[in-house]
Amino acid sequence: MDHLMVDHRADFLVAFRNRIEFIIIIGIPLSQNLVHFVPFFFVLDPGLIMQGEPLHILTVFGCAVLGVIVLSTSLQGYLYGVGDLTLMGLVQWPIRFGLMIGALAFAMPGNDVIGMNNMELFIAGIVFTGAAAILALTTKKVLAPG
Repeated sequence: MDHLMVDHRADFLVAFRNRIEFIIIIGIPLSQNLVHFVPFFFVLDPGLIMQGEPLHILTVFGCAVLGVIVLSTSLQGYLYGVGDLTLMGLVQWPIRFGLMIGALAFAMPGNDVIGMNNMELFIAGIVFTGAAAILALTTKKVLAPG
Protein backbone atom coordinates (compact mmCIF):
# COMPACT_ATOMS: atom_id res chain seq x y z
CA MET A 1 0.00 0.00 0.00
CA ASP A 2 2.84 2.41 0.82
CA HIS A 3 4.41 1.98 -2.61
CA LEU A 4 1.19 3.27 -4.20
CA MET A 5 1.29 6.36 -2.01
CA VAL A 6 4.91 7.07 -2.99
CA ASP A 7 4.00 6.72 -6.69
CA HIS A 8 1.16 9.22 -6.27
CA ARG A 9 3.47 11.63 -4.48
CA ALA A 10 6.02 11.34 -7.28
CA ASP A 11 3.29 11.99 -9.88
CA PHE A 12 2.10 15.00 -7.91
CA LEU A 13 5.63 16.43 -7.62
CA VAL A 14 6.29 15.97 -11.33
CA ALA A 15 2.97 17.65 -12.21
CA PHE A 16 3.67 20.47 -9.72
CA ARG A 17 7.18 21.00 -11.12
CA ASN A 18 5.86 21.07 -14.68
CA ARG A 19 3.19 23.56 -13.68
CA ILE A 20 5.74 25.87 -12.02
CA GLU A 21 8.06 25.51 -15.00
CA PHE A 22 5.21 26.51 -17.33
CA ILE A 23 4.38 29.56 -15.20
CA ILE A 24 7.97 30.74 -14.94
CA ILE A 25 9.20 30.19 -18.49
CA ILE A 26 6.44 32.03 -20.34
CA GLY A 27 8.39 34.61 -22.30
CA ILE A 28 11.63 34.12 -20.38
CA PRO A 29 14.04 31.62 -21.92
CA LEU A 30 16.69 32.41 -19.27
CA SER A 31 14.44 31.17 -16.47
CA GLN A 32 14.57 27.59 -17.75
CA ASN A 33 17.66 27.12 -15.61
CA LEU A 34 16.31 29.07 -12.64
CA VAL A 35 13.20 26.92 -12.20
CA HIS A 36 15.31 24.13 -10.76
CA PHE A 37 16.10 25.87 -7.47
CA VAL A 38 12.93 24.66 -5.72
CA PRO A 39 13.77 20.93 -5.90
CA PHE A 40 17.05 21.58 -4.08
CA PHE A 41 15.07 22.98 -1.16
CA PHE A 42 13.57 19.51 -0.61
CA VAL A 43 16.88 18.54 0.96
CA LEU A 44 16.61 21.38 3.44
CA ASP A 45 13.02 20.71 4.53
CA PRO A 46 11.09 17.44 4.11
CA GLY A 47 7.84 19.40 4.41
CA LEU A 48 8.26 20.36 0.77
CA ILE A 49 7.74 16.73 -0.22
CA MET A 50 4.71 16.47 2.05
CA GLN A 51 6.42 14.76 4.97
CA GLY A 52 5.81 16.06 8.47
CA GLU A 53 3.04 17.78 10.37
CA PRO A 54 0.18 19.20 8.27
CA LEU A 55 0.61 22.78 9.53
CA HIS A 56 4.34 22.73 8.76
CA ILE A 57 3.68 21.28 5.30
CA LEU A 58 1.11 24.00 4.54
CA THR A 59 3.46 26.70 5.78
CA VAL A 60 6.53 25.71 3.76
CA PHE A 61 4.49 24.75 0.70
CA GLY A 62 2.58 28.05 0.75
CA CYS A 63 5.79 30.04 1.16
CA ALA A 64 7.44 28.12 -1.70
CA VAL A 65 4.49 28.85 -3.99
CA LEU A 66 4.56 32.52 -2.97
CA GLY A 67 8.30 32.59 -3.63
CA VAL A 68 7.85 31.15 -7.12
CA ILE A 69 5.12 33.71 -7.91
CA VAL A 70 7.28 36.62 -6.73
CA LEU A 71 10.27 35.19 -8.62
CA SER A 72 8.25 35.04 -11.82
CA THR A 73 7.21 38.66 -11.23
CA SER A 74 10.85 39.63 -10.90
CA LEU A 75 11.93 37.71 -13.98
CA GLN A 76 8.98 38.81 -16.10
CA GLY A 77 9.35 42.47 -15.18
CA TYR A 78 5.62 42.86 -14.63
CA LEU A 79 4.21 43.70 -11.20
CA TYR A 80 0.47 43.39 -10.67
CA GLY A 81 -1.00 46.77 -9.76
CA VAL A 82 1.99 48.60 -11.24
CA GLY A 83 2.36 47.18 -14.72
CA ASP A 84 5.40 46.80 -16.93
CA LEU A 85 8.56 47.52 -14.94
CA THR A 86 10.68 47.81 -18.08
CA LEU A 87 9.04 51.17 -18.80
CA MET A 88 10.65 52.60 -15.65
CA GLY A 89 14.18 52.71 -17.09
CA LEU A 90 17.06 52.01 -14.73
CA VAL A 91 14.80 52.04 -11.66
CA GLN A 92 13.42 48.68 -12.76
CA TRP A 93 16.64 46.92 -11.71
CA PRO A 94 16.55 47.70 -7.97
CA ILE A 95 12.84 46.80 -8.00
CA ARG A 96 13.44 43.50 -9.75
CA PHE A 97 16.45 42.73 -7.53
CA GLY A 98 14.38 43.38 -4.39
CA LEU A 99 11.63 41.13 -5.73
CA MET A 100 14.17 38.39 -6.45
CA ILE A 101 15.70 38.56 -2.96
CA GLY A 102 12.19 38.54 -1.47
CA ALA A 103 11.26 35.54 -3.62
CA LEU A 104 14.28 33.58 -2.47
CA ALA A 105 13.50 34.45 1.15
CA PHE A 106 9.91 33.25 0.71
CA ALA A 107 10.89 30.02 -1.05
CA MET A 108 13.86 29.08 1.15
CA PRO A 109 12.93 26.78 4.02
CA GLY A 110 14.34 27.84 7.36
CA ASN A 111 16.79 25.58 9.19
CA ASP A 112 20.15 25.54 10.97
CA VAL A 113 22.08 25.47 7.71
CA ILE A 114 20.57 28.82 6.67
CA GLY A 115 20.69 30.21 10.20
CA MET A 116 17.11 31.50 10.04
CA ASN A 117 13.75 29.91 10.77
CA ASN A 118 10.67 29.99 8.54
CA MET A 119 9.18 33.05 10.24
CA GLU A 120 12.38 35.09 9.92
CA LEU A 121 12.64 34.22 6.22
CA PHE A 122 8.96 35.06 5.70
CA ILE A 123 9.47 38.47 7.33
CA ALA A 124 12.58 39.07 5.19
CA GLY A 125 10.53 38.17 2.11
CA ILE A 126 7.81 40.63 3.10
CA VAL A 127 10.38 43.39 3.75
CA PHE A 128 12.20 42.99 0.40
CA THR A 129 9.05 42.42 -1.65
CA GLY A 130 7.23 45.26 0.11
CA ALA A 131 10.12 47.67 -0.37
CA ALA A 132 10.31 46.77 -4.06
CA ALA A 133 6.54 47.23 -4.46
CA ILE A 134 6.61 50.61 -2.69
CA LEU A 135 9.51 51.76 -4.89
CA ALA A 136 7.62 50.59 -7.99
CA LEU A 137 4.41 52.38 -6.97
CA THR A 138 6.31 55.57 -6.11
CA THR A 139 8.19 55.48 -9.41
CA LYS A 140 4.94 54.91 -11.30
CA LYS A 141 3.41 58.00 -9.68
CA VAL A 142 6.49 60.12 -10.41
CA LEU A 143 6.66 59.00 -14.05
CA ALA A 144 2.90 59.37 -14.63
CA PRO A 145 2.04 62.11 -17.10
CA GLY A 146 0.28 65.18 -15.76
